Amino acid sequence: FYLIISLGLLVLARNRALHKLWHSTSTRLLKNSRTKATPEHAATPLSPLPAIQIPATNSLSASFVMLVIVFGFAWYLFVSFDSGTFESIVNVGQNIILNLGEFFVKESRDPSVLMAVGQASPDVVSLPRQVFLVVQYVTQFFIVAGVTGLLLSLRKARFQPEFITMTLVSSLLLLMSIVLPFFTKSIGIARIYHITLFLLAPFCVLGGISFFKKFFRLIPNSLDTPQITSICTKLVVALVLIPYFLFYAGFVYALSGDVQTSVSLATDEFRHIFTQKEDVVAAKWLREADSLAKVKSDDHSVKILASYAGYSPGQRLSFTNQNLDKNDAPFIFLSSGNIAKDKILVLEQSDWGDRPWLLSLDNGTLFEQTNRIYDNGAVIYATRQIPAE
Repeated sequence: FYLIISLGLLVLARNRALHKLWHSTSTRLLKNSRTKATPEHAATPLSPLPAIQIPATNSLSASFVMLVIVFGFAWYLFVSFDSGTFESIVNVGQNIILNLGEFFVKESRDPSVLMAVGQASPDVVSLPRQVFLVVQYVTQFFIVAGVTGLLLSLRKARFQPEFITMTLVSSLLLLMSIVLPFFTKSIGIARIYHITLFLLAPFCVLGGISFFKKFFRLIPNSLDTPQITSICTKLVVALVLIPYFLFYAGFVYALSGDVQTSVSLATDEFRHIFTQKEDVVAAKWLREADSLAKVKSDDHSVKILASYAGYSPGQRLSFTNQNLDKNDAPFIFLSSGNIAKDKILVLEQSDWGDRPWLLSLDNGTLFEQTNRIYDNGAVIYATRQIPAE
């Protein structure tokens, strides 16, 4: 997607008619902005803008794009045994077409997208979470400001044309994630945002510097330009980037006693997701006892069954909000972490995929029709399945 659209933009940029149109439009916009900023010099003629030079040869060519596409198809056809990612990409267009009727329905956007545009709140509401949300809004504003500044001053841009076009594609991808219904259902907004930040992250800094520069220009008798640039850079780092890192790494949550997000800073809180020797022994014991039976477990423990006991996808079931009270498997497997924390990860199924949430093992109906048959720290229950009437 990136390479194809970027190549198309480079081809269009070399078109003389479109080049002249963009040149005249950007000149007019800059002229209007200068006129509003300094009305006393409105009659002063502006020097013509230099033309934007797009080199005829670059590293992003049609043959390179075709080579990447061929290798991508070859990987998923002959090497990869999991075509889930490829199917997700193919289903993006289908999701958009089938759900265009829900264009104005708020629920057709990912909850994370709604939170990014101020239409939803975090799952955990606390003061540190709200502060981090504000910091994220600031970074998004700076990215928009940086990309907008790039579009209005392409003649001065020091970036390579390939980088500029891929930056524009990244911006387009995020815009489509906000505007189009169910666009992020197949790929996920977290993955899209992670990929686009590789190219958009520099514009957070550039947009922040531009913002603080305009702020200082409002102050009478401000410093000269080199000093302002240095101060603005330090402000972006101190007020935005460092707080963003501390929040994202979980340091602030660990310091304030909030719900933890970092495994390294709160090992005990995440011990239930670590695989212990007892879990492996119990999983292998169950496999030897009945190699064909289905086993139900939580979202983490099913991975133990797959990795260490060789259970196929059809044999392992995850706890969900829909099958939690059903005896639909002859065995229930709980890891030592589940027992130690007295909790299991249950998947809540929704239009936006499965979202895990913790449930206490004291649930009254979870083990009503079960017998404990194995316990070495990890526990295995045999369910007494009730025949259908």
